[in-house]
Amino acid sequence: MANVDLNPVRAGIATTPEQDGTRPPVTSTISIKGITMEYLTQEGDWCFEVKQVQARRVSEYGKPYTGSALLTVTDGVLHVESLILKEGDTFSRKDYKNIIKYASDAKFPKIETRRYKSGVILDKEVYS
Repeated sequence: MANVDLNPVRAGIATTPEQDGTRPPVTSTISIKGITMEYLTQEGDWCFEVKQVQARRVSEYGKPYTGSALLTVTDGVLHVESLILKEGDTFSRKDYKNIIKYASDAKFPKIETRRYKSGVILDKEVYS
């Protein structure tokens, strides 16, 4: 059996967004609490891209938490997704400010959220 390169970019079937000009190369870094890393790095034949952060509402790591959110990065924009709270609990202004502060500290220029209230979609963009 012949060796076939299944990567469509290397095989010449497709290009990456950086190569075809639809998206500029990502060169930004994330720096949080003294830890700095690039959004996109390459080691050998592997590309590593920071895409998600799991957030938990808890006073101290390892203790039971009362809320959880998945933060996903798409084209440098932070999207707040899968926000789940303990039954009877509410998402407060303080919770909102904590997420905005995290995004600002991580140097995300924009945050997008989508909420549903009484069946109506409430989209929001925040610039940190």
